[in-house]
Amino acid sequence: MTADAPAYLDPLSAWWIHAATPERLAEFARLLLPWGTLGATLRADTDPARDVLHRIRTGAPN
Repeated sequence: MTADAPAYLDPLSAWWIHAATPERLAEFARLLLPWGTLGATLRADTDPARDVLHRIRTGAPN
């Protein structure tokens, strides 16, 4: 996890989340989505992770 210094007007943080399998990533992402603004701001930067996030957000089966 990284974060900007609090002195910035709009400080941001970044998390890099990894898992051994897409299923494990989906399990972890389901736990994270309800936290604060993560439901709206969590993003994926690889095609497999985008697929996992899309399935979680749409309720599509694994």
